[in-house]
Amino acid sequence: GDHVEAYLNIEPAHPLGATRSSRVGCFSEMAVLRPPARALRGCLVSSSRRALSSQPAPAVGEQPQPTGNYLYPMTHLAAPNALKIVAGEGIYVTDASGRTRLEAMAGLWCVGLGWGRPELIEAARSQMERLSYYHTYARTNDEVERLTDRLLGMAPKSLKGGAVFYGSGGGDANEAQVRIAWLANATKGDFPEKRAFVSRQRAYHGSSVASGSLTGLSHVSGPSARSGLPVGAICAAHVRCPHYFREALDGETEAAFVQRCADELDATLTELNARETVAAMILEPVQGAGGVVVPPDGYLKRVTEICANHDVKVIADEVITGFGRTGAVWGCETLPGLEAPNAISAAKQLTSAYVPFSAAIVDAETADLLKSAPMFSVGYTYSGHPLGAAVANAALDVYEGEGLFGVADWQHPVGARFKQRLASFRGGRDPLVAEVRHHGLLGALELTNDPSGKRGPVAFDDPNAGKLGKLAAAKALDRDLIVRAVGDAVCLCPPLVITVDQVDELFDKLEATLDDTVVAAADAGLLVG
Repeated sequence: GDHVEAYLNIEPAHPLGATRSSRVGCFSEMAVLRPPARALRGCLVSSSRRALSSQPAPAVGEQPQPTGNYLYPMTHLAAPNALKIVAGEGIYVTDASGRTRLEAMAGLWCVGLGWGRPELIEAARSQMERLSYYHTYARTNDEVERLTDRLLGMAPKSLKGGAVFYGSGGGDANEAQVRIAWLANATKGDFPEKRAFVSRQRAYHGSSVASGSLTGLSHVSGPSARSGLPVGAICAAHVRCPHYFREALDGETEAAFVQRCADELDATLTELNARETVAAMILEPVQGAGGVVVPPDGYLKRVTEICANHDVKVIADEVITGFGRTGAVWGCETLPGLEAPNAISAAKQLTSAYVPFSAAIVDAETADLLKSAPMFSVGYTYSGHPLGAAVANAALDVYEGEGLFGVADWQHPVGARFKQRLASFRGGRDPLVAEVRHHGLLGALELTNDPSGKRGPVAFDDPNAGKLGKLAAAKALDRDLIVRAVGDAVCLCPPLVITVDQVDELFDKLEATLDDTVVAAADAGLLVG
């Protein structure tokens, strides 16, 4: 059937302002493929995988139709066809028809500890019995105090002596970062109009008023979204996404591409008179919802240098990359050049998504300014909720106790196997795969509609853009594998508790999925050349 976004984990990939196709790439770990042309259909499916590919998992029962009265987030509401999930254990979830599926996206990039962890369940139960709720408007609780000390203790050195503000999700952590920057600069007084932000195309920072304006995806903040967001009033510019495979000019080296991105950022900040008008640049160490875009070598170093030259702070949006996703506590620790951010936004894996909770961490300079303001005028009913803080502390206990902050490192058996299996898609083994990109336990396969030709990306303005990704997500679901399609990129972000054997299970299913997809794509007339 015609599955849609809610059912298949699909996001459009159109960047804000994108109107034309362009070549892009990634760093050396993400080599562009140029295999010899092959005939479509049967020849495209390797004989070693044909047996698995020809045996889709059988249906188990009927999938009940969901209510039509729920507003499904980021979904075409006319026909949500939502998959109802009723249970989860480890890295697997079970739907209402009884089928168990390997969740290769950790929900929405968030369930780092998998489903059903007794430590987190007990922490929630115990806290609910002891203190189910209390506000933190001039009040505090034990769990918030403990968590604040822990987060500042594990924060990068640039944030030592800083402060933490708590919310309910990554979007409101970024919303808080905007409000905090405004208040701090108004209190400092040098440039009270230093309020603008700079973000990037294909960035995702949330969908609320401020965080949605920072997001660089057209379906959130572009004119076609009909969102009415005051983008220009908050985000003065969305600069180029550092995706070499899709954005590089013909013949442009990776180093030259990095320099062009840097020159464009410098020119933008100069034009904005950033020293007096721009509060911060916000960026994800790896752009997750933009399609797992890993910045090229040297890019982040140049960005932070340029921002420093213009007196623009750097906020690391670690909502996806924080708490072990890239092989360390923070993604900025694993990507040279971003080791000393001025602020960090965190959520998702902070509680392994068992409870909605987020943290906005700021440096000592900002904290001191906030303390000298007449009032810290940012706050929510649920800021510092004791339940969220208790589950966050329990999650950190598990991460630390089981050594999970390092599992995504490529020296760890799980991280090494994930990297090895992803790398196997290079070299023409899978004709639809144009590019492989990954960092830690984040990965993506960029699909191409030209398997026999140049194997470039599908242009964002191509009438068939996104259809290969959507088809692959559907075929994966038929194989009891849940992935997320961002445009024509198939994204992976499994729970950190995945084992080496389960990594193999994931990629065995994914290989079969791509075999199914290439045949179905040829039948549907989606391929050229």
